[in-house]
Amino acid sequence: MLTLKLLESRTLRDSMVAIFISYFLVITHFLYSSPSLPACTCCWWCLVITTTLIGLNHPGRQIEPRKQLRLAAVLQGQAVPVMLVGCSCFSARPGPVVGMPGDAYEGMTGLSDSMTPAASAS
Repeated sequence: MLTLKLLESRTLRDSMVAIFISYFLVITHFLYSSPSLPACTCCWWCLVITTTLIGLNHPGRQIEPRKQLRLAAVLQGQAVPVMLVGCSCFSARPGPVVGMPGDAYEGMTGLSDSMTPAASAS
């Protein structure tokens, strides 16, 4: 979906949609796992996406890439305390966020896999 959006991108609005889709793709990685090495990779991709966002929103659009990268790094560094507070307040559950509990199919209605005839009540 992101690749198709990039192919049809013509205006600033289209570019902004592609950037937010990119942020969403980075975040979805944490729905299924959260090891530290991929988390560092996700931080790197967030830095790259934020740098692109700064470049698109700069009024003159003639800002040097190093300044864009430095500003994105400062913004990401300022977000670290908020992230630490959020991580300490909301502890991680074991397993994936989207996983089904073990008793998910208990108490379901409908026909079961096996049927046994019962005595007729009269």
